[in-house]
Amino acid sequence: MLRYVHYVELSLARALAAPVNSGTSSLLAPRSRDNLLYDIAVDDDGSLPPHLCGELTATKAGCAVLKLKGSMDRLVAAVRAPAASLRTNDDVLRVKAALWALGHMGSTQLGIAFLEEASVMPDIVAVAESSPVLSLRGTAFYALGLIARTQAGADLLEESGWEAIADPDRVLRGLALPKDSGKLLSVAPCEAPGYGCYAFLCDYMGF
Repeated sequence: MLRYVHYVELSLARALAAPVNSGTSSLLAPRSRDNLLYDIAVDDDGSLPPHLCGELTATKAGCAVLKLKGSMDRLVAAVRAPAASLRTNDDVLRVKAALWALGHMGSTQLGIAFLEEASVMPDIVAVAESSPVLSLRGTAFYALGLIARTQAGADLLEESGWEAIADPDRVLRGLALPKDSGKLLSVAPCEAPGYGCYAFLCDYMGF
Protein backbone atom coordinates (compact mmCIF):
# COMPACT_ATOMS: atom_id res chain seq x y z
CA MET A 1 0.00 0.00 0.00
CA LEU A 2 2.92 2.36 0.60
CA ARG A 3 4.03 1.89 -3.00
CA TYR A 4 0.57 3.01 -4.12
CA VAL A 5 1.07 6.29 -2.24
CA HIS A 6 4.38 6.85 -4.04
CA TYR A 7 2.81 6.12 -7.43
CA VAL A 8 -0.07 8.55 -6.93
CA GLU A 9 2.05 11.35 -5.50
CA LEU A 10 4.51 11.04 -8.36
CA SER A 11 1.60 11.35 -10.77
CA LEU A 12 0.56 14.55 -8.98
CA ALA A 13 4.12 15.80 -9.33
CA ARG A 14 3.91 15.14 -13.07
CA ALA A 15 0.65 17.11 -13.25
CA LEU A 16 1.96 20.08 -11.26
CA ALA A 17 5.58 20.24 -12.37
CA ALA A 18 7.32 21.03 -15.63
CA PRO A 19 8.38 17.99 -17.68
CA VAL A 20 11.57 16.44 -16.34
CA ASN A 21 13.48 16.92 -19.60
CA SER A 22 12.12 20.35 -20.45
CA GLY A 23 15.00 22.25 -18.90
CA THR A 24 12.54 24.20 -16.75
CA SER A 25 13.23 24.05 -13.03
CA SER A 26 10.44 23.20 -10.61
CA LEU A 27 10.29 22.74 -6.87
CA LEU A 28 7.92 19.83 -7.42
CA ALA A 29 10.06 18.00 -9.99
CA PRO A 30 10.85 14.47 -8.78
CA ARG A 31 14.36 13.57 -7.75
CA SER A 32 16.47 11.54 -10.16
CA ARG A 33 16.16 8.31 -8.20
CA ASP A 34 12.39 8.48 -8.73
CA ASN A 35 12.51 8.87 -12.50
CA LEU A 36 11.50 5.27 -13.27
CA LEU A 37 8.43 5.42 -11.02
CA TYR A 38 7.73 8.91 -12.33
CA ASP A 39 7.50 7.54 -15.86
CA ILE A 40 5.06 4.72 -14.96
CA ALA A 41 3.08 6.31 -12.14
CA VAL A 42 -0.17 7.00 -13.95
CA ASP A 43 -1.89 6.71 -17.31
CA ASP A 44 -1.82 9.76 -19.57
CA ASP A 45 -5.54 10.32 -19.00
CA GLY A 46 -4.86 11.11 -15.34
CA SER A 47 -6.96 8.26 -13.97
CA LEU A 48 -5.98 6.68 -10.67
CA PRO A 49 -4.35 3.26 -10.79
CA PRO A 50 -6.48 0.43 -9.38
CA HIS A 51 -6.13 -0.32 -5.69
CA LEU A 52 -6.29 -3.78 -4.13
CA CYS A 53 -8.90 -2.77 -1.56
CA GLY A 54 -11.11 -1.25 -4.23
CA GLU A 55 -10.83 -4.35 -6.39
CA LEU A 56 -11.61 -6.67 -3.46
CA THR A 57 -14.69 -4.74 -2.35
CA ALA A 58 -16.08 -4.92 -5.89
CA THR A 59 -17.13 -8.51 -5.16
CA LYS A 60 -18.69 -10.37 -2.24
CA ALA A 61 -15.82 -12.85 -2.25
CA GLY A 62 -13.30 -10.02 -1.97
CA CYS A 63 -15.23 -8.46 0.91
CA ALA A 64 -15.09 -11.81 2.70
CA VAL A 65 -11.29 -11.82 2.31
CA LEU A 66 -11.02 -8.35 3.85
CA LYS A 67 -13.17 -9.39 6.79
CA LEU A 68 -11.11 -12.54 7.29
CA LYS A 69 -7.85 -10.57 7.33
CA GLY A 70 -9.18 -7.94 9.75
CA SER A 71 -7.83 -5.18 7.50
CA MET A 72 -10.34 -2.54 8.59
CA ASP A 73 -9.11 -2.42 12.18
CA ARG A 74 -5.58 -1.57 11.03
CA LEU A 75 -6.74 1.01 8.48
CA VAL A 76 -9.07 2.76 10.91
CA ALA A 77 -6.42 2.84 13.63
CA ALA A 78 -3.99 4.51 11.21
CA VAL A 79 -6.48 7.24 10.27
CA ARG A 80 -7.30 7.87 13.94
CA ALA A 81 -3.65 8.22 14.96
CA PRO A 82 -3.12 11.49 16.90
CA ALA A 83 -1.24 14.18 14.98
CA ALA A 84 1.41 14.32 17.71
CA SER A 85 2.31 10.68 16.96
CA LEU A 86 3.26 11.46 13.35
CA ARG A 87 6.94 12.06 13.94
CA THR A 88 8.47 10.77 10.70
CA ASN A 89 7.66 10.59 7.01
CA ASP A 90 7.01 6.86 7.39
CA ASP A 91 4.31 7.62 9.98
CA VAL A 92 2.63 10.00 7.55
CA LEU A 93 2.93 7.52 4.68
CA ARG A 94 1.07 4.89 6.70
CA VAL A 95 -1.84 7.27 7.25
CA LYS A 96 -1.89 8.21 3.57
CA ALA A 97 -1.91 4.54 2.60
CA ALA A 98 -4.87 3.93 4.91
CA LEU A 99 -6.76 6.91 3.50
CA TRP A 100 -6.31 5.73 -0.09
CA ALA A 101 -7.38 2.21 0.88
CA LEU A 102 -10.52 3.45 2.65
CA GLY A 103 -11.31 5.83 -0.20
CA HIS A 104 -11.17 3.05 -2.78
CA MET A 105 -13.23 0.77 -0.57
CA GLY A 106 -15.83 3.51 -0.17
CA SER A 107 -16.01 4.03 -3.94
CA THR A 108 -17.75 0.67 -4.41
CA GLN A 109 -21.34 -0.30 -3.62
CA LEU A 110 -20.24 -3.13 -1.32
CA GLY A 111 -17.21 -1.45 0.20
CA ILE A 112 -19.03 1.58 1.57
CA ALA A 113 -20.63 -0.72 4.15
CA PHE A 114 -17.20 -1.30 5.71
CA LEU A 115 -16.77 2.43 6.31
CA GLU A 116 -20.27 2.79 7.68
CA GLU A 117 -19.85 -0.15 10.06
CA ALA A 118 -16.51 1.20 11.35
CA SER A 119 -17.92 4.75 11.76
CA VAL A 120 -14.72 6.06 10.17
CA MET A 121 -16.19 8.80 7.97
CA PRO A 122 -15.93 11.51 10.68
CA ASP A 123 -12.27 10.60 11.11
CA ILE A 124 -11.49 10.96 7.39
CA VAL A 125 -13.34 14.28 7.37
CA ALA A 126 -11.38 15.43 10.43
CA VAL A 127 -8.09 14.73 8.64
CA ALA A 128 -9.26 16.68 5.58
CA GLU A 129 -10.43 19.64 7.64
CA SER A 130 -7.91 19.97 10.44
CA SER A 131 -4.80 17.79 10.15
CA PRO A 132 -1.66 19.86 10.84
CA VAL A 133 0.07 17.83 8.11
CA LEU A 134 -1.08 19.53 4.93
CA SER A 135 -0.28 16.67 2.57
CA LEU A 136 -2.53 14.45 4.71
CA ARG A 137 -5.34 16.93 4.21
CA GLY A 138 -4.89 16.61 0.47
CA THR A 139 -4.91 12.82 0.59
CA ALA A 140 -8.07 12.81 2.71
CA PHE A 141 -9.69 15.22 0.24
CA TYR A 142 -9.00 12.79 -2.62
CA ALA A 143 -10.27 9.87 -0.52
CA LEU A 144 -13.54 11.70 0.15
CA GLY A 145 -13.85 12.30 -3.59
CA LEU A 146 -13.61 8.57 -4.18
CA ILE A 147 -16.30 7.95 -1.58
CA ALA A 148 -18.49 10.52 -3.36
CA ARG A 149 -18.78 8.23 -6.39
CA THR A 150 -21.77 6.30 -4.99
CA GLN A 151 -25.09 7.48 -3.60
CA ALA A 152 -24.45 5.60 -0.35
CA GLY A 153 -21.15 7.44 -0.04
CA ALA A 154 -22.87 10.75 -0.80
CA ASP A 155 -25.32 10.08 2.02
CA LEU A 156 -22.47 9.45 4.49
CA LEU A 157 -20.77 12.65 3.36
CA GLU A 158 -24.00 14.56 3.93
CA GLU A 159 -24.08 13.33 7.53
CA SER A 160 -20.52 14.65 8.01
CA GLY A 161 -21.20 18.14 6.66
CA TRP A 162 -19.86 17.50 3.14
CA GLU A 163 -21.64 17.10 -0.15
CA ALA A 164 -21.00 15.02 -3.24
CA ILE A 165 -20.91 17.09 -6.43
CA ALA A 166 -23.15 15.96 -9.29
CA ASP A 167 -23.63 17.27 -12.83
CA PRO A 168 -26.98 18.66 -14.08
CA ASP A 169 -28.09 15.10 -14.87
CA ARG A 170 -27.43 14.16 -11.20
CA VAL A 171 -24.50 11.94 -12.13
CA LEU A 172 -21.99 11.90 -9.29
CA ARG A 173 -18.62 13.27 -10.40
CA GLY A 174 -16.35 11.81 -7.72
CA LEU A 175 -15.79 15.17 -6.02
CA ALA A 176 -16.72 16.12 -2.47
CA LEU A 177 -16.65 19.56 -0.86
CA PRO A 178 -17.47 20.77 2.66
CA LYS A 179 -20.62 22.82 3.05
CA ASP A 180 -18.50 25.27 5.04
CA SER A 181 -15.49 25.91 2.79
CA GLY A 182 -13.64 27.57 5.65
CA LYS A 183 -13.18 24.19 7.29
CA LEU A 184 -11.07 23.00 4.38
CA LEU A 185 -9.08 26.16 3.77
CA SER A 186 -8.14 27.29 7.28
CA VAL A 187 -4.67 26.37 8.55
CA ALA A 188 -3.88 26.80 12.23
CA PRO A 189 -0.30 27.13 13.52
CA CYS A 190 1.02 23.86 14.93
CA GLU A 191 3.86 22.73 17.15
CA ALA A 192 4.04 18.97 16.58
CA PRO A 193 6.93 17.26 18.43
CA GLY A 194 9.82 16.29 16.19
CA TYR A 195 8.26 17.58 12.96
CA GLY A 196 6.00 20.58 12.50
CA CYS A 197 3.39 20.61 9.77
CA TYR A 198 5.43 22.98 7.63
CA ALA A 199 8.50 20.78 8.01
CA PHE A 200 6.45 17.85 6.72
CA LEU A 201 5.21 19.91 3.78
CA CYS A 202 8.69 21.13 2.85
CA ASP A 203 10.11 17.61 3.07
CA TYR A 204 7.25 16.26 0.93
CA MET A 205 7.95 18.89 -1.73
CA GLY A 206 11.70 18.20 -1.72
CA PHE A 207 12.85 21.54 -0.27
